Amino acid sequence: MDERRFNQIDEHYGFDRVIGPKVGAADAIIANVADIPLINLAINTPISGYMFPYLYINRAYGKAYDPMRFNQEVLNALSVDTPNFLAVHFCQLHWPFTSKDFIELDKSRWDGNYNHYMHRELIKTVDIQIANFMSGLRQRGMLENAIVYLLSDHGEGFLLAQDRLTAATEIQNNNNNPRDKIEKLNVAAWGHGTNILSQEQSQVLLASLRYRHSEPINHTGKVPGLFSLIDIAPTIVASLKSDSTNNDWQFDGIALPQMQTDLDDTRFVFVESSLPVRAINTSFIDDNKVMSETASQYEVRDYGRAVMKPEFYKKNIALKQRSVYENQWQLAMLPKVERLILVNTDTMQWHNLANYQGNAPWQKMLTALCEHYQADLVNMPKTPCQNSLDLYSQLKN
Repeated sequence: MDERRFNQIDEHYGFDRVIGPKVGAADAIIANVADIPLINLAINTPISGYMFPYLYINRAYGKAYDPMRFNQEVLNALSVDTPNFLAVHFCQLHWPFTSKDFIELDKSRWDGNYNHYMHRELIKTVDIQIANFMSGLRQRGMLENAIVYLLSDHGEGFLLAQDRLTAATEIQNNNNNPRDKIEKLNVAAWGHGTNILSQEQSQVLLASLRYRHSEPINHTGKVPGLFSLIDIAPTIVASLKSDSTNNDWQFDGIALPQMQTDLDDTRFVFVESSLPVRAINTSFIDDNKVMSETASQYEVRDYGRAVMKPEFYKKNIALKQRSVYENQWQLAMLPKVERLILVNTDTMQWHNLANYQGNAPWQKMLTALCEHYQADLVNMPKTPCQNSLDLYSQLKN
């Protein structure tokens, strides 16, 4: 793991060994005060892993992070005589979009959106890092018989014009129908995981390769459909086809289809947001403002990790946005918004469900959404689901 603020996966999750910077609340503090020339020069020497455990191969300390040194540390830790189960986190393509290498300005690609430009430029550096890592695996003979999954974190929201949803009522309003009132809705946001109506934040990369003798053997191509990252685990189990495999395992996801003819077009996929933090929904994030808004919700335990205080947990769960997808339709439930939003992801239009007259399967979607998040919503005085079910029951009658 080349970054530890957004993930604290370690040996407690069943891994035998973890490569990366040290986990702990001190990471955020030390990385913000350690920008000293001597430290930056020394940080990529082998001994710095012991001298600066919170900074060494730490992507969050972007001014000194060396992606190739991170690759080498991971490759050196792999077993050469037994199978490896390996999870690697490449976090260069993430805010604050910094690099120890100079990023040149290409005026032909500059669109006036700094974060968007840096994101596109850092895609190149991530490509180089992953290519170098795969080459290292191949040289060590670790692709002689291997299954590889490549997946991305949330997509990024940059407030690009092509990503915006439009209100379907704006088109219908030309008919002077008083019921088709143009309504305001925040349908876009900076960052990722911050707004479930920003479709680009939920559309992520999911790819798989099967290697034999260091070469991929599966055909290249794209399988269209509605899938989720929770489908990876059941797909791995299904692909092993071993007598020792426990067929009684229960998964939230399904085994990914190998051909388009195997698609399940009636499937529901659920997506929820991260916690709302106003200081993050901006083009340039101020670390101090983020800390000021969120620090009171956490406490530092004896073992050095920041943990959310129990009294804030249920409150924050109630503030999350929730949605369900079926085919091209998304039904969204937003806190503090007393209506449900229906999105057609094909046309990039949103509807106020109370005024919707089309043939989207919203009844099934609403039932699925409420059942899936029942445990989260059960302690609310009157859940949004109950309000919605009552309202739409009246509308249908």
